[in-house]
Amino acid sequence: VRAKDRLEDIRKGSLPESAIPPEAGMCYGRALSLFRRGLYKEAIEQIRLANESLEGINWDRLAALRNDAIAALQAEEAYEEGYRAEQAGHWEKAKQAYESAIALHSAPKFHQALSEAQDIIRRLNELQSILKKPSRNIAEARMLLEAKKGLEELEELRPRNPGFIRSAFSMFCKCM
Repeated sequence: VRAKDRLEDIRKGSLPESAIPPEAGMCYGRALSLFRRGLYKEAIEQIRLANESLEGINWDRLAALRNDAIAALQAEEAYEEGYRAEQAGHWEKAKQAYESAIALHSAPKFHQALSEAQDIIRRLNELQSILKKPSRNIAEARMLLEAKKGLEELEELRPRNPGFIRSAFSMFCKCM
């Protein structure tokens, strides 16, 4: 009965370290190293090789690493989508993509990008409310100058998008 139970445990993925074929262990080690360096596609390939050497036996740690690598790869893709949206000036879309990236795999660069996008959205909304006020006098001119200064400050936060201030300022001037 014990041998039968042990065989069933092995089939389910509860492998003792001594039962892992050496090639599978080496591939797992390489995959883990690649994963930690952010090379998710390469890690997935090593995981595939490890699975081949296991000859149909499921290994829980390998399956968990595979799931983590796939999620991290999808998170990177979501981050890139957010970056492209950011470059196009679509801040809400960028924010949503960064949130998706964080939901899949938490990484400092995802949190930083989300924080920056949220800050820019907040500041743009504040500036938009200033520029939409109906006053047509000196106070309006001061608000416009204040808004322009705010946009210039935002431009300093976003050196990756050099056309940002021009496009944002022209968009807000149309509101006037």
